[in-house]
Amino acid sequence: MLRPLRQALCGLAFTAALSGGGVFAEESGAVQFGTLNEARLFAGSRLGQAMIQRFETAQLALAAENREIEARLTAREQDLTRQRKVLSPEEFRRLSDQFNAEVESYRRTQADKERALYLDHDADRRRFSVMSNDVLTRLMRDRGLYAIIAEDAIILAFRGIDITEAMIARMDAEIDEKAIEAEAEAPPQTGGPAPSRP
Repeated sequence: MLRPLRQALCGLAFTAALSGGGVFAEESGAVQFGTLNEARLFAGSRLGQAMIQRFETAQLALAAENREIEARLTAREQDLTRQRKVLSPEEFRRLSDQFNAEVESYRRTQADKERALYLDHDADRRRFSVMSNDVLTRLMRDRGLYAIIAEDAIILAFRGIDITEAMIARMDAEIDEKAIEAEAEAPPQTGGPAPSRP
């Protein structure tokens, strides 16, 4: 859920009400509002799709890296097991401790990379909220809306008050093409040394 966007929606509605909601209510007898599906906006807009694509690409790259590391560590473990017959107990223990330390080091490194991916994606979603807020403000003004309510907060409403598709089209039209391409082409935040072959 895009919480920053939801907080902004509340702020926009409050600001609009202060700036003229009373006059509109007197003229029409009701304050107009719309509903917005935040998840669908993110997944349906080209900007959101570019951010999702980058995140998924990074996930796939990290998964492939993990599989490669696992395969190499497994081969080293098997090689160490074979050497046990010809090594002294002391030497085998030393090599085993060294290997175990390397395994733990790689495990921490890969876990840190995974956390970084999710933090980067969370940052993308916050940036998406900031960029979409400006577009949403203009859409509200054009439609004479004084409040936008999250769709999942509505119990019953007419279908016509949903502005999600209109918002997706507006964002696709107004967000700079280069900004969208930059999101899609940004390199994954993964990488790092893989264990050497035995």
